[in-house]
Amino acid sequence: MKRGEIWWANLGAHRAREQTGRRPVIVWQSNALTSVLQSVLVIPLTT
Repeated sequence: MKRGEIWWANLGAHRAREQTGRRPVIVWQSNALTSVLQSVLVIPLTT
């Protein structure tokens, strides 16, 4: 995964007004952190 790429992600259970289900997301995390961490910071997209 690289910053700026768009992926499909399962965003899990619904809480308040959060988006849920299978959604497109954009990778926001820097490329250097992606290789070190076990999680990735993403931003959900809407259609």
